[in-house]
Amino acid sequence: MEYRHRELDEEQKAGALFKPSQEEVKTVQRVYQRFLDMQTERDKVRREFDGRTLVQYVNDSMDAYNGIVSDEIKATKNNWQSLSWDHLTRGKVNTTIAMIVGARPFVSLTGKNRKSHEFSNNMLDIYEDTWKQEKGSYKLFLQALSACTKGTVIVEEMYTEQWVTRKDITRIDQETGQIDYTEKKVIKGGVGKVEAEIVDLIEFYPNENSAEIEHDCCKLKKYTRKAFLNKYGKYPNAEFVTAGNMKYDHQSASYKEEATDKSSLISVLSYYNEDWDEYIVLANNFWLNKQKNDKIAPIPFDHHKLPFAKGVFELADEKCFYGKSLPDLTRGEQDPVNAIERLMVDREILSLNRGFVLGSGVEIDSEELYPGSMKHITGGNPNLPIDHQIMEQTISGANQTGFQLLGVLKNNSNVNTAIDPTSQGVHSGRKTKGEAMLLDENSRRNMGPFTIQIYKLLWDRAELRIPNIVQFYTSPIQTEVLKDKQGYPELNEEGDQIEVGKKYREIAVDKPGKDTKWFEVDPKMKGTTYNIRFIEDYEMPQSQSARLEMAKTMMNEAKTNPLLNADEITIEYIESLRKNPDRFYIKPTTEAIQFQNGQKLPPKNTQTQ
Repeated sequence: MEYRHRELDEEQKAGALFKPSQEEVKTVQRVYQRFLDMQTERDKVRREFDGRTLVQYVNDSMDAYNGIVSDEIKATKNNWQSLSWDHLTRGKVNTTIAMIVGARPFVSLTGKNRKSHEFSNNMLDIYEDTWKQEKGSYKLFLQALSACTKGTVIVEEMYTEQWVTRKDITRIDQETGQIDYTEKKVIKGGVGKVEAEIVDLIEFYPNENSAEIEHDCCKLKKYTRKAFLNKYGKYPNAEFVTAGNMKYDHQSASYKEEATDKSSLISVLSYYNEDWDEYIVLANNFWLNKQKNDKIAPIPFDHHKLPFAKGVFELADEKCFYGKSLPDLTRGEQDPVNAIERLMVDREILSLNRGFVLGSGVEIDSEELYPGSMKHITGGNPNLPIDHQIMEQTISGANQTGFQLLGVLKNNSNVNTAIDPTSQGVHSGRKTKGEAMLLDENSRRNMGPFTIQIYKLLWDRAELRIPNIVQFYTSPIQTEVLKDKQGYPELNEEGDQIEVGKKYREIAVDKPGKDTKWFEVDPKMKGTTYNIRFIEDYEMPQSQSARLEMAKTMMNEAKTNPLLNADEITIEYIESLRKNPDRFYIKPTTEAIQFQNGQKLPPKNTQTQ
């Protein structure tokens, strides 16, 4: 969406000279120097990355996942030579993600005091609603994929209000096609929302002395002019920001653009410091969000923490911020497998389309071969037969040694990742049912460390999101005013609208097999605090057959054990059949509950014909 405020048009500000205060210059220089220190540490060559920088490591990992042949290898190949790529890395990444994303843990909330605990159930419903509204399962898939392929994923927990223009139609002339409408600006979706967004790993700069996200950090993002004005156009100093790199000129006491940088993008640096509770936004070294009297803004969340969470695929070291990726783990086998397969394909091509050896002085008029073609040969020794002067090169195809070496490399890859073809759903030789199940369970067990990392990522996100819900969702979304019979607001003696109440957002609680209910967020939840606990979900990673067997066992147990909730177990059984409980499940009547407690005869199914 383009920014339309004319008062922020760049042309109208042409020639304007910006003169910052001494406090502003001091703050900008301090933050920018802090960023440079973080940048130097982050972009250094790392031993854990085998002598590569973070950018090189991420690019190499993504190339391995996507099967991108490097330009260096392409330069050594002729047009006829193979550039094939064995996607063993991609298959193992997809298998790993499939094992992980279904195992989202159950969230349990308890209030840190009695007042908070009164709202713990409602807060859990709101938290689950925010998960559904942002398509949380899909976002978790993207976060797990990013951690697996790049080694590290950074997620920002935020609150957003996206303002859009809407045109309410008042009249349509069907003959002329003219439409009368009124235009207004509204929040997309009616209200703001808490949500999570993956931060590009290359745009994030952590504290150089910590293995976790703590103390302070920076996020550097580039915007086009239109995108910048759309997001920051109303900030005080946005009108002076131009593309390119900006520096402060002490002689003229103003900012000037460096001629060496001809970029058309604007760099926005967001600096967070939880120790000093600071939030500073610089756009090409202009301080955008300075407060009155050049004061520094606090972190705009009541939790006063850095609004980021981190997850890794595999730890390189307990003191290292960045993790190792799965493509890097398989690199030792992926590269030689590709090289051997290309050589084998090239050799097969040569064995099928063999070259010829010409004797001394022998010339042939054409090298093209086609059915019925005739070749004229000149030179050579006329006393020798033709097959002694033109000989086919003897080149055999791929030999058994190449296949054996491929087998060794792929087996090493299976051992190193604990993911064999059976876990990937590929038949690999004769195996009994017990052997196949054992291999599959071993693969899931080896995914345990990555599962712990994903659970930690979810827990850190919940620690940020729930305070954001308390902060933003307890504010009214609309003020109701007194209206007359025609629907127009009534005014008081001062000419102001008469407020009669405030409206808060409604949350829908929709669970399979249950009646949908709605409740309004209570403003008394403001200031409540909660303890978060995750209960591991052992069931979701199981196969459908295993889940169905478990559901049947629970159904049988519920018939004799009054301590089990037969209502919930029945819904779970229907879901294990991959059916919709809303279609097949009859909500229990009083008679059914009494029968479960051993008080009456079985109830009749009124739905049968």
